[in-house]
Amino acid sequence: MSLEDDEILIDELGNTARKVMEEVITQDLYFDPENINSWCQQIMDHCLKEFGKLAKPFKYIVTCFIMQRNGAGFQCASTCFWDTKTDGIISVTGDFPNLNCLVTIYAVHV
Repeated sequence: MSLEDDEILIDELGNTARKVMEEVITQDLYFDPENINSWCQQIMDHCLKEFGKLAKPFKYIVTCFIMQRNGAGFQCASTCFWDTKTDGIISVTGDFPNLNCLVTIYAVHV
């Protein structure tokens, strides 16, 4: 396996997550507590499916946070203890008219 096979493409993961997020959460969706779990699950499942197609030697962890856009702020932080040369993290935000969404992807080399 060449070094290129092992390289993590963190920007590509972020772009994929943003695309998936925008497919699930459309501009006209309103906050609906009954659908939040479903939307989060769709985003996470679709991201993992797309990341698997990359056929890279990584395990992926995807988290998704959706909240009603009502003027309240939110802050999220994470920290990792790993090999920064092979592992990576990226967070992607989506600001929709009625919802805020945060997707975080952890990629861990195996």
